[in-house]
Amino acid sequence: MVSPKDGLTTTESGGQATFTVALGSAPESDVTVALASSNTAEGVISPATLTFTKDNFNAPQVITITGVDDQLADGPQAYQILTAALVSDDVRYDGQNPDDVDVTNTDNDSPGITVTPVADLVTTEAGGQATFEVVLNSKPSDLVTIDLTSSDLTEGTVSGNLVFTTENWNAPQTVTVTGVEDDLADGAQAYTIVTAPAVSTDLGYNGVDAADVAVSNTDNDSPGITVTPTTGLFTDENGAQATFTIVLNSQPVADVTIGLASNDTTEGIATPASITFTTLNWNAAQTITVTGQDDNLADGNQVYSIITADATSTDAGYNNLPLADVELTNTDNDTAGITVTPIMNLVTDEGGAQATFTIVLNSQPTADVTIALSSSDTTEGTISPTAVTFTTTDWNAPQTVTITGQNDDVADGNQPYTIITAAAASTDTGYATRNADDVSVTNNDNDSANIIVAPTTGLVTTEAGAQATFTIVLASQPTGVVTIPLSSSD
Repeated sequence: MVSPKDGLTTTESGGQATFTVALGSAPESDVTVALASSNTAEGVISPATLTFTKDNFNAPQVITITGVDDQLADGPQAYQILTAALVSDDVRYDGQNPDDVDVTNTDNDSPGITVTPVADLVTTEAGGQATFEVVLNSKPSDLVTIDLTSSDLTEGTVSGNLVFTTENWNAPQTVTVTGVEDDLADGAQAYTIVTAPAVSTDLGYNGVDAADVAVSNTDNDSPGITVTPTTGLFTDENGAQATFTIVLNSQPVADVTIGLASNDTTEGIATPASITFTTLNWNAAQTITVTGQDDNLADGNQVYSIITADATSTDAGYNNLPLADVELTNTDNDTAGITVTPIMNLVTDEGGAQATFTIVLNSQPTADVTIALSSSDTTEGTISPTAVTFTTTDWNAPQTVTITGQNDDVADGNQPYTIITAAAASTDTGYATRNADDVSVTNNDNDSANIIVAPTTGLVTTEAGAQATFTIVLASQPTGVVTIPLSSSD
């Protein structure tokens, strides 16, 4: 007698069930019953053999069935405890086959895919990596394939697909995510490793969609503008040029425009007046050319700057971003000086003949420059005007000075004299007290030493005492008393 013969339940967590076997009558010799599970992957029995004697034939013997965990998500599985034909020397029992026992093993497995972790992973744009693991929750009946993709390949990549077999299903597989450099100063960017629905002939796993993995890619870019160089540049007043370059440090999301201007256009100007970087040429340095300007001032080497305006862009990272100005020195080609032309070989004469010379400044002054003029001997020559004044606008227009010879009535020969240029007067320190060349002049004499007697003939006197007269005069002014003795020849 087998009791019960059905309705028994075990579980994959080791849950047990029991049934009993007893003989209906006393055997004449021992009776042996062999027992076996029809599916040891679902349940096993203990003991596997029963022996009945004439003494215990009617004492039910208990058989314990223990459920087995097969790790398959296969649902409740029916199996049997098989009772073999009895073995005995008692011909009444030998060969009899007791009823088998129906059992159901309750499944404790369910198809599932565990992803660990599913959030807070961090990669970096320098290629920094992060990992997560994927494992099946139960043994599949066939291959299970899971495709993996990145939601944003400009931020991170993931390699390959995962394949689980009936052998490795419970061995976690590691997935590596690698950050990607995008050149954008876009801050930390969130992206997702997408796990596609599983593909398998195991219907329990086919279509199961594991959790996606949230990742953040740490940015290694920041908005910035590099100006090279910012100092040590030279131009000159002859038009010599200097250059510098500007480039963005990271890729913008919109055009970036930078205005350029000189803080002193009398010393240097920059071209172009503005530059624009796009999302394509942001990392190509643009060259700015600065050309020295001639200001005509003897002002020495002048420091000036090319002012770089704050960037303008709809990219919030670059809009209003300041950048370095560029300092330059414009080498002066002007020196303070006064040119007098000519400074010798001028000739006047006592007949009033004139001579001229010019005066001009060599460089533009910062204030009026006045030069007083005088003759070293006004008895030989005088000048007009007696002073010349140059302004910041007429400094390079030569001014003419006229020298007029003077008659002194002295037969003194040709006389040298000098037009004296006084030290310049100006608040321009380059010109103040600067002394121009004096001018050498010769005044040709028109006098000669001579005595004039008039008349020298035709005079008549009479013995009655009538008189006649003549005059004597010098032809030129003597330098001392001239005495002329007079006597009659008869």
